[in-house]
Amino acid sequence: MKYLTLIFLIFLLPIATKAQLKETIREQAFVVAKATMDGDYETIVNKTYTSLVEMAGGKDKMIRIIKEAMEQLKSQNTTIDTVIIGFPQDGIYKAGNELHTLIPEALVMSTPKGRVIAKSFIIAISKDDGLTWSFLQLGESINNETIKRYLPNFNENLKLPEEQKPILYTH
Repeated sequence: MKYLTLIFLIFLLPIATKAQLKETIREQAFVVAKATMDGDYETIVNKTYTSLVEMAGGKDKMIRIIKEAMEQLKSQNTTIDTVIIGFPQDGIYKAGNELHTLIPEALVMSTPKGRVIAKSFIIAISKDDGLTWSFLQLGESINNETIKRYLPNFNENLKLPEEQKPILYTH
């Protein structure tokens, strides 16, 4: 009976650990979603992958960039109604001393022309074996051609999806 219990634990422990890791990733992505809704730009930048923050010119400059982008949306009478965070994709890939995975995300926005749903993916990155995660938003500037600029050790087994066009639902 002892051996049966041991075999059971050997096979179930990795499954439970992977599920717990995915929940940790999702919880930390929700922190960024909430910060986006609350206008907490410092939290957004603190959870953004460091190489992107450095490429933007540092934390203060990135906060200004985000703030300006949000003000531009507001000046166009566009508001972010909600940020929906999906479940991390199946694969969590080792990339040098980091772990990488994809998380689906959707932004629902109200515009003068109607509601827009913009679906995309975020790359979640951990440098401490999954304890804490930072994030990179895939899009125009971060895609299959440019990813190694941001993540030099990127594991190409993690397949990045193509950018999706936002969908407008008119009134």
